[in-house]
Amino acid sequence: MNSSQPVAILAGTGELPVMVAEKLKSQDRPVFLYRFSRDEQVDFTGLVDSDTDIDPTRFSFVPEKLKQDGVKEVILVGDVDKKQIFDSQAHEKADPGVRNKLADLTAKGDDALIRLACKMLERRGLRVVGVDEILSEKLTPEGLIVGDPPDSDDMATVELLSALAIKLADEEVGQVVTGKQQAVIAVEGVEGTSELIRRSRELAGSDFVMLKIARSSQDYRHDVPVVGEETVRLLAEAGASLLALEANVTLFLQQEKSKELAREAGLTIIGWTRPPFYSWRGFKQWLIG
Repeated sequence: MNSSQPVAILAGTGELPVMVAEKLKSQDRPVFLYRFSRDEQVDFTGLVDSDTDIDPTRFSFVPEKLKQDGVKEVILVGDVDKKQIFDSQAHEKADPGVRNKLADLTAKGDDALIRLACKMLERRGLRVVGVDEILSEKLTPEGLIVGDPPDSDDMATVELLSALAIKLADEEVGQVVTGKQQAVIAVEGVEGTSELIRRSRELAGSDFVMLKIARSSQDYRHDVPVVGEETVRLLAEAGASLLALEANVTLFLQQEKSKELAREAGLTIIGWTRPPFYSWRGFKQWLIG
């Protein structure tokens, strides 16, 4: 990254945009914040040089706005409410560029939408910088992170879930699957991880396993799996036994607080490594197109 040029954060909700802003500010980068939505629980005070609201339904105008502000590098980070995809009123007020591009998409999963946004930025000469490049020290390590080593039943459940999770993630259904006693409980959809955890507790009680992975062909400039304190807290409250995060590709945020919550609840957290077969299959999928 060019440390003398301003960098833009296109921010959704959550703590991750603040963490990115903190890291950039520590490097003395001028930081311009553009928010898709206001999150009253996060505070950018002292971290950004400007703070502007942008409407995702008017995204076609964003690249030109960034260039006018002297921005050359952009980071897309945070959660954006995808319910607008299905909102007819949002479609009606969308600018023609957004409306036409959404109509042309054959799939409207996370990956497709993020890639669309990045193409719109890159075609105007802007470089999209990966969150993993900024927060590389927060990537999940391999092996046991906190808690007792998982028992054979939980690891067998992870093995069973992994094949399904990879397939579903690659089809952009979701990146999280839960299971118990070598059976699938639930898969993540548009409702998000928090609701998945609550639903899993209702369906199967405590002592379930959650696995979060990346897509096989995931472009980490555009998107990266994230887990933080809120997810760990919900799993602890639900009495889950194991959280498995794909190692070296999942951002694990608020690690110290998350580890404390896990210890108190008897929740084990591990960095799970994808078997080479699946990695090769994902590479072939990317190579073919």
